[in-house]
Amino acid sequence: MDEQPAGHNFGRPVVLDETKRRMIIALLMNGSSRRMAAGFVGCAPSTITRTAARDAEFAAQLARAEGNAETEALSLIRKAAHKERYWRAAAWLLERKNPSSNKRLACSKQLAFHLPFFLPLFPVSPFTFLTLILN
Repeated sequence: MDEQPAGHNFGRPVVLDETKRRMIIALLMNGSSRRMAAGFVGCAPSTITRTAARDAEFAAQLARAEGNAETEALSLIRKAAHKERYWRAAAWLLERKNPSSNKRLACSKQLAFHLPFFLPLFPVSPFTFLTLILN
């Protein structure tokens, strides 16, 4: 049998080494897209997807990072929506919660326009008010 000489690597080199993987995870945790993270580390977005398909641990790290960033962003929107000054955050969140409902979308836009006039009449947060009206 043929023996490979010591110190020689055969095959395609690894594009995403451990350092690049950690950078990708950190970027995703901060809300970057995979495309942005790929551009930052110098690879194609498909490289991240293919690497995740081959490495279950990396795939799980990607999913956690993306999920945490999304949850944190939604949490900030919800916190803002509880303040009367930021009632548009509540309207925005409700519009995107169910985008297939055009009737609800149109209704929430009308409510968003009139909301500042109605809020003083109800002793609840804007988010609670819109949730009660639209559900």
